[in-house]
Amino acid sequence: MLHSLDDRPGVASGTLFLYAGDTRYDVPFADVTATSMNDVAKATPIVIHFATPVPIDHVMVASLDGPGGGPCLAFVGGTTRSFGEKPLFEAFMQRARRMTPVGAPPLVTLTHPNCTDPDHEARLLKGANVPIPSAADRSFAEQRFGPGPVTVDVVVVLDNQARIVSATVPKPGFRPLDDGAVFAALHSTYSAATFRCEGTGGSYRFVVQYGP
Repeated sequence: MLHSLDDRPGVASGTLFLYAGDTRYDVPFADVTATSMNDVAKATPIVIHFATPVPIDHVMVASLDGPGGGPCLAFVGGTTRSFGEKPLFEAFMQRARRMTPVGAPPLVTLTHPNCTDPDHEARLLKGANVPIPSAADRSFAEQRFGPGPVTVDVVVVLDNQARIVSATVPKPGFRPLDDGAVFAALHSTYSAATFRCEGTGGSYRFVVQYGP
């Protein structure tokens, strides 16, 4: 499936790179619905048929077609990302089984990457200070969530030069605390993810904990 980096759904066509060791499959796709990273209900499965089982290491959107569609941000996704809820996964797999598979294209042979750390996820270099909530906001948060710490997760999407594309809270809780966490995420610095020794788009989970 495709995810929209700005959380706005849309329809896209283009090419996927599927990596298997030092080989690659270039797979075209057309009229695929890309959804937000938190919504798989309307995502279009992209199904590829291989004559024999092939272990796919990474998947990358290589290009997008159409006006303003490319070149796009190269964004590597692992093949084991959790759907979070089993019913979502089962519903997605049912749709995938109804799709007409795309035949696997010929292999492209690649040179072996030559660096000490060829593949790694985005990293936090320096975290910014989180704004201190007001007394009223702290009181309201305690009434709403109970005593103890409150954790806010922010998903920060980065481009291949570690520039911030977006910062969003997947599961909003209390707006003032969410906004403070997003502010800190946006004012922090990161290093880009790399794939095969080259910078690539990626995401970083920025976690803020309020309270003791």
